[in-house]
Amino acid sequence: HTKLIAKELSRITSLSYVNQLARLGQTRQVGSGKTDRTIQLKDSFVLLGKLESNRVLLIDDMVTTGATLEAVATELRKNG
Repeated sequence: HTKLIAKELSRITSLSYVNQLARLGQTRQVGSGKTDRTIQLKDSFVLLGKLESNRVLLIDDMVTTGATLEAVATELRKNG
């Protein structure tokens, strides 16, 4: 779902769509609290290549605790 949302937003706004993140593995987060989700997602994302800009828009199709967005933001910060 997230990719479809991002591509449509890109089309509507004329912003570039670039997928530069990969998720390593799949952890089941259903029923987990924020602390468990944060632990499960630690080091779960990797940046693919170098960012072309220091401004990014992260899109998550389902935000429950924000742990996924925090894990992705941590990876982005580590890499510039």
